[in-house]
Amino acid sequence: MDHFEGEWKTDARFTLFRLPSMVALQACWNSPEYQAIKHLRTEVIPLNFTFAVEGFDPANWSV
Repeated sequence: MDHFEGEWKTDARFTLFRLPSMVALQACWNSPEYQAIKHLRTEVIPLNFTFAVEGFDPANWSV
C-alpha cells in the first residue's frame, strides 16, 4: 500500500478508483497534468487520506 497524503479521520468517506496498475496510478498522480489541476479536488473536498492498494478486489468487501 502506498500512502500519498493526509490522515484517516473517524468520519471519513472514501472514493474508489480502479487503474490498470500501481505504475499507472503513480504515473498519473505524479504527472504535471494532474499536479496542475489537483487543487480543483483539494480545494473542494476536505482532504482526509489518500492511499493506493495493489490488487484490491471490491468483491471481497461487502457493505
